[in-house]
Amino acid sequence: MVGRPKSEVTKRREARTEEEELMERAVGLYKQEQQRTDQKPMGLRKVCDQIEAEHRQETGRTVKLNHNTLNNRLKGMKSIGQSNIGRTLLSVEEEQAIVDLTIEYADHGFQLSSRRLHEHAHRILQCRLGDKFTELGKNWADRFVERHGDRIKPTWSKHMDSNRARAVNETTHREWFEILGKTLEDVNPDCIWAADETGFQPGSGQKERVIGCAGKNGTYQQRDGNRENITVIVTIGADGSSIPPTVIFKGKAFLTK
Repeated sequence: MVGRPKSEVTKRREARTEEEELMERAVGLYKQEQQRTDQKPMGLRKVCDQIEAEHRQETGRTVKLNHNTLNNRLKGMKSIGQSNIGRTLLSVEEEQAIVDLTIEYADHGFQLSSRRLHEHAHRILQCRLGDKFTELGKNWADRFVERHGDRIKPTWSKHMDSNRARAVNETTHREWFEILGKTLEDVNPDCIWAADETGFQPGSGQKERVIGCAGKNGTYQQRDGNRENITVIVTIGADGSSIPPTVIFKGKAFLTK
């Protein structure tokens, strides 16, 4: 969900990933030390201490490394993350395919909701496992997004008119700018002007962050409720010059002359 803080599961997963990355560095450093001939190589404890110090200097965070865990890694024991790879219903390749599909859909303006993401994963597992597969968990989609937070994230959708959406393509843009470029070849910049207009209601101001009484969930700010629409037209030239904006208020009377 948008705005939801990271769950404890996600925090633990991120901390475990950070620790495993440091442990890999410790494994590499220990192997390098064992090949040294100029001085006595560092032991397991000193290697862990040095990696901890380097990480603390780089990030400001302290991550404790256990020398016994380092010894187990050197003996070939797998990490928790490596052991859990085979326990998930979806394979690594299937999860990556779903992430790629999600990004591709989003690029074309067809973002997947949690329900549709759940449906895609369900179909993949149903095709591969057949009757052996029953159902994914209720919050599977949220956990999937959290697990792949480095590539996908939830966000609120914004509406776009279909005609405008269909105009967003490389061919249309290229043709438009080619025609525009040919049209403006013999026109001086001081003769090229662009204008735009916007409207606003003085009685419906924007929300702002205010300070109120502690313990109350909502704070109301008094407005005059004026729904009159005011139009502002701004104009700027291609050479950087501009003219004062035009402001159009509600008319009081019609001038026959």
